[in-house]
Amino acid sequence: MKTSVGIILRDNELQMAELSVEGGKYRVLSCRSEPVDETNLQTGFQALAAKGGVKSKRAVLGIGGSAAFVRTLQLLATKKDKMEQAIRFELQQQTPFDLADVEWDWSPMGHMAHTATQHQVLVAAVKRNLLEGPVAAARAAGWRVEGVTLSSVALYNCAAMGKRLLGEGRVQLLIDIGRESSDLVLVRLDKEPVLWVRSLPIGFGDGQADAAELVEEIKRAVDVYRFQAAVSPDEVLLSGRGVSLEFLRDHLSAALQLAVHRLDPMESFEHGGVTLETPEAYTIACGLAWQSLDTPPLSINLLRRSREATVGRQERLRAVTVVSLAAWLLVLSTIVTSHRMIRERQTQLEQMDRLVDMYRTLGPKLKRVEGQLAVLDDRLGMLQGLVARRSTVLDLLAEVENGMEPQTWLEQVVVNNPLGRTAAGEATLTGKAPDYQAVNTFLSRLKASPAFQDVKPVASSVELTADGRGEVVVFTVSVRVVGSAESS
Repeated sequence: MKTSVGIILRDNELQMAELSVEGGKYRVLSCRSEPVDETNLQTGFQALAAKGGVKSKRAVLGIGGSAAFVRTLQLLATKKDKMEQAIRFELQQQTPFDLADVEWDWSPMGHMAHTATQHQVLVAAVKRNLLEGPVAAARAAGWRVEGVTLSSVALYNCAAMGKRLLGEGRVQLLIDIGRESSDLVLVRLDKEPVLWVRSLPIGFGDGQADAAELVEEIKRAVDVYRFQAAVSPDEVLLSGRGVSLEFLRDHLSAALQLAVHRLDPMESFEHGGVTLETPEAYTIACGLAWQSLDTPPLSINLLRRSREATVGRQERLRAVTVVSLAAWLLVLSTIVTSHRMIRERQTQLEQMDRLVDMYRTLGPKLKRVEGQLAVLDDRLGMLQGLVARRSTVLDLLAEVENGMEPQTWLEQVVVNNPLGRTAAGEATLTGKAPDYQAVNTFLSRLKASPAFQDVKPVASSVELTADGRGEVVVFTVSVRVVGSAESS
């Protein structure tokens, strides 16, 4: 049985739902909330875990849509990497902040046939500093955070999981109403899907006056979209703690002139006797938990890029560790061989001393023995030079690793070094990179390193990857390794 937890901070409380999947059946194991001081989130996350009964520490966190930049884009059908480049370009043009300070992700919407000429995608971006606090607090409390997504995305996914989305061109308005904020999702499922997301910094508040203001704000938002896109909703699915207010439901139905239905997650999942006064309050938390158990219709994970970068660094670190270990083993083997040769030489010297004592008067034999000693001294010097050059190879590999971009690797390193004791020599590096920009960056960093001179590209070409779905650049670079005398 696989389990996962969804947690969202809303209305000064952490709302949590735990789901499991077994044999294709999803079950709500528990739902709970914990009041929290937003200046001390870690305590709230710890309290959720300490109440007992939680089977999993795998968690997906939710973030309110008001903190995010959300857009739907129409893009030409192309490969995934090309589409991601196009999305990055659109984000650079439309977001009011630097992408270097942003975590972002995208998800396809609706029919995505390979013969389609255009793809409709949902794009979400959030400033990194808004994610770092909640994620760090949850991890410090013992939760294994696998992703962060928008509350509106989780609302949509929960409705889709419960088969509450009508399709066939029908338009539905999903609304989750909290005390201080609300999420709106307008959706139509057909060959030309519609998805409109809006977050409102207003909830049902403390009474009917606040609720009436919220309804008017929802009506204005829907009227604006109806005017711009000529799309009108056919019904409303309502969730959140605001569902319990009958006057709010009635006022909303009258204002929009639509039927209002409750979006109860307990009707979408098996729940094994879990009873709640207002189960609709946990609709978003259930949608968050489901994201870690399956691939939902909208799959937005704002931690995806940072997780991929971490995995890439770990893989490169493992590769460097293996290479370093092999090199050190080689050095150790050389040292052991040198020690053995030294011991053998000592044994020979002792034998020679005995021979000298025995045949002191035999001059020609003594000269022959001295010649043998000279040869041994030369060989020992050669071995010491070999150890120095192999140590230089280790330094070369470490310096090359510092200049490598992610997804750039070397397949062959050839060092041409004279037989003398100097560490300087020529080296040829052959490797692969995702594109020419990564190759140029690699060359620039080699040129900037004091360990290399005469960095020159020798050859480059483009070839298909092993699966035939992508391309890589194969390159060869020659460098002159600076020896200890030159560098000084």
